[in-house]
Amino acid sequence: MSTLTRVLIIMIFIMSIMYLGMSAALFAYRVDYKNMVEKEQKAHKKTIETKDNEIGVLKGKITDLNNNIKTLEGQATVLKQELDRANNDLTDWKTLNTKLTNDLNTLNANYEKLQAALNEQIQKNKELNETLEKTQSIKDDATKERVVLEEKFLNAQDTIIKLEKNLSALEQQYLAQAKELNQLKIIVDQLRKTAPSLLVDVMPVKLIEGKIIAVSDKPALNIVVISVGKNDGVEVGMRFTVYRADKYVAKIQVDKVEAQWSSCFSIKEFQADAIRINDNITTSPY
Repeated sequence: MSTLTRVLIIMIFIMSIMYLGMSAALFAYRVDYKNMVEKEQKAHKKTIETKDNEIGVLKGKITDLNNNIKTLEGQATVLKQELDRANNDLTDWKTLNTKLTNDLNTLNANYEKLQAALNEQIQKNKELNETLEKTQSIKDDATKERVVLEEKFLNAQDTIIKLEKNLSALEQQYLAQAKELNQLKIIVDQLRKTAPSLLVDVMPVKLIEGKIIAVSDKPALNIVVISVGKNDGVEVGMRFTVYRADKYVAKIQVDKVEAQWSSCFSIKEFQADAIRINDNITTSPY
């Protein structure tokens, strides 16, 4: 007998022992498969019933869900319509927002212009306030000067009143002297007419011309002022002929001489018209 055969016999023997061991173990733990199947069938039936119940419940839920879906579809339709309206409103709002943005930009630009104008006005107000303060200061100074001037004016009024009183007295004296002088001139003129050889005219004949620049508003004083004086060669006692255009007016005689003007009185017997301001005068015969 060969070695291989021996090995095979040994292996078959070992496998037979293992088979017997397994058979013994299975016999020891045998199972009643029939009962097991019945139990499984019963359990499976209960499971089926449970599942059927669950399926019924689920079908009811499915029905409810279908109803809910239809409701939701209706709501979705309404929501879609609302969404469309919302989109339209959004479009309108976007358009309005664009317009408002443009308006806001315009308002911002106007605000900047107004702010610049306000700043300029504030600067002008500041300058005006400064000018007002200066003006107020000038006004205060002017008020002080006015008070001083009022005091001077009152003093001047007092002086004028005194001078008017003195002038009134002088006018009365002058009027009396003028009347006396006029009477003397009349006597001299009469003597010249009746006996010219008895009197010699001591006044030099010199051509002097001018104008009447003032006439007394009191006719009784008989005083006029002429535009020529000592600088022009005028002397007390000189006579001037008064004329207007080509018309003879009167004769006047110098009573008082100053540098640039002279005071005269009118010779009544030679007066043809009232003497006026701007009448011409001359020493030459008219």
